[in-house]
Amino acid sequence: MKEPAVLLSGIVKRFKTVPALTGLDLEVPAGSVFGLLGPNGAGKTTTLRIIMGLLRPDEGSGLVLGVPLEKRGYPPVSLLARIGYVPERFSLWENITGKQLVEFCAALNPRLKPEIVDRYVHLFNLPVNSVIKRLSAGQKSQLALTLAMSSQPDLLVLDEPTRGLDPENRRRYVQALLEDVVESGRTVILSTHEITHVERIADRIAVLKDGKVILAGAVDEIIEREKRIRVTGELDKISLDQIAAIPGVRRVLRERAALLVHASGNAQELREAFARIQFVTGVQVVDQNLEEVFLSYTSEMP
Repeated sequence: MKEPAVLLSGIVKRFKTVPALTGLDLEVPAGSVFGLLGPNGAGKTTTLRIIMGLLRPDEGSGLVLGVPLEKRGYPPVSLLARIGYVPERFSLWENITGKQLVEFCAALNPRLKPEIVDRYVHLFNLPVNSVIKRLSAGQKSQLALTLAMSSQPDLLVLDEPTRGLDPENRRRYVQALLEDVVESGRTVILSTHEITHVERIADRIAVLKDGKVILAGAVDEIIEREKRIRVTGELDKISLDQIAAIPGVRRVLRERAALLVHASGNAQELREAFARIQFVTGVQVVDQNLEEVFLSYTSEMP
C-alpha cells in the first residue's frame, strides 16, 4: 500500500493571537485528485502554505512525499523539484515575455519538458511572445499552470487556480487538469470555491471550518450518505429529542410546515427511523449534490 502523498497530524498555526489552524488532521492519498474546501478564513491557504514550506506550523507533524515538514530545513530543494505550485496570488516577472520566462525556468529545472509547455500554450491559446504585464489575469493564471505542469511534478498544489478565468477558459483549464491526471497519475490538491468543478474532477475531499477538517472522504461516498430530510406531521407534538437521537442526525431546522433535518446514513434506514416517531406523518429523503453537502456543514442555511 502506497504511503499518502500528504499526511498532516495535529497541525496548529497562529498569527499572533489569531488561530488559523486548530489541530488539523489531513490525509491525501497518493495519485488522488483531492479537493480542499471551506468558507473564507477556514484555513485552506494556510494549510497549502505549510505543505509548501512557506509557513511553519506552531504545533503538529506531517509528511509531504515522505519528507517530515516539522524538521528544520524543510522543504529541501530535492522536494521542491517534485512539487508544482500555483498560489492564489502569484507574481510573474512583468517585463519579459512568457516565452522568456519559460526559457528561464527550463534552465533552472531539468524536469521541465518543452513539449508539455507547447501543449498547454496551444490549448490555452497563450500569447507567449507578449510581455507578461500585458496578459490578462486569466492568461497569467494559465501561464502559471503551464509552468507547473511542464515540470512533471509528483504533487501539484493549486490554490484558487481558475480565479480570473471566463467560463470557457475555466472549462479548458479543468479539462486540461483532468487529462493530465489521467495520463500521469500524479497527486493534485485543489483548493477552490468552484465546488461544481471539484465534484467533477476530485475523487476525495476535505472540508475545513475554523481551522479543522469537519468532513473528509471519497466524493461519491459522501454524496451517497449525506441526506436532507423533510419531516411533516403534528410539528408541535413531534419530539425533537427523539429526532436528534437518531444515528446520523446532525442538525434539525424548523420550517413553517415541516422540520428540515440534515443527516448522514442509508436513505431507507433513515426513512424508517423517522417514520417510527410519534406524530410524524410524512418523511421525504432528498439526495444532495456536493455544494449542498458543503453548505449543510459550513452554513446555518437550510
